[in-house]
Amino acid sequence: MRIDTFWKRIGMPAQIRDAAARAGAELDTLPRACALLFCAEAGEQGYTALRAALGEDEDGMKMLFCLSRCAARAHGLYRARGIPEEIYTQTMEFLSRFAEGDFNKYGRPCFRWGWWFYRQLALLEFRIGALEYEMTRTETGARALSLHIPAGADLSLASLCASLRAADAFFAEFFPQFDGTEKYCDSWLLSPVLPELLPQDSHILQFQSGFEIVRHDPSSSAALDWIFPDGALPPERLPEGTLLQKKGKGAAAGGRLARLDARQAAQRRLAERRRISSGGAERFPARRALPHAAPAEPPRTSTPLSLPKRRACGVKSKSRPAAKLRRGGGLACRNFLTVVFCMYGGV
Repeated sequence: MRIDTFWKRIGMPAQIRDAAARAGAELDTLPRACALLFCAEAGEQGYTALRAALGEDEDGMKMLFCLSRCAARAHGLYRARGIPEEIYTQTMEFLSRFAEGDFNKYGRPCFRWGWWFYRQLALLEFRIGALEYEMTRTETGARALSLHIPAGADLSLASLCASLRAADAFFAEFFPQFDGTEKYCDSWLLSPVLPELLPQDSHILQFQSGFEIVRHDPSSSAALDWIFPDGALPPERLPEGTLLQKKGKGAAAGGRLARLDARQAAQRRLAERRRISSGGAERFPARRALPHAAPAEPPRTSTPLSLPKRRACGVKSKSRPAAKLRRGGGLACRNFLTVVFCMYGGV
């Protein structure tokens, strides 16, 4: 796939696309380090090597160009496994979404999220409907799916139900070794402070209703940093452009949304630590009963697949009675999920 075709496909804004193309014109060829980005066990090493190979790249436009070229090439890997075109496109929209977000934040074309993107190239993370699902392992080696929430995602209950059902079917078909594995989520959107700031019909609170809080880090600045992208402002100067910002400003001034110094904030990317596993009550729909196929071969990479490990998980919470959710037509959805604490940094 040509890079201009790829950029059009993922909706890369023209100003960012042109800046990345100009930066790419300075490169004679793609650095060899790009090959490592397609390998699950070497992705982080590949990103570090690519940064070194690119040299001065203050705005990250060389990085964006190289990752876009890699993503266009990855189209063949997705097609070879039979992964639907829609999922490929939505997964690769990570680049345009974060590039546009950085443009809005800094007022110029720039890209700061290249360190995460090897997961999409190595077929470790996919966007399926409203959510992104990352195949990973716990410290004990158990397979697990980490749920990530893209900016602008539809967090209505119907949308979340559709995403979870589609993900169950996707992994059962394409990665059956992950069929039925634990799902967990680590996000500022699960902050226990948010119910104090948002109306009861908020989609964020609907999303929260699917989880049981086990532990959170009240000293983390993640919620504050995501609600207020300009982290340099003192609480009294924070913007009030949205309802959440208006309410969050008061919470920040009162110390309920903590702020860490830059070094600590870099070490703690997310505030709340939660995890989903089978055994407890949940308002999300039940997994469909799907036949268990023989384990599929791992994604074809230059070296054997070895999924990144996360830090050790904590203790499971107690189970509660199952909860019913009635939807259109009188159909009831039932799910049995419990949240456990997982000490790991995610996005």
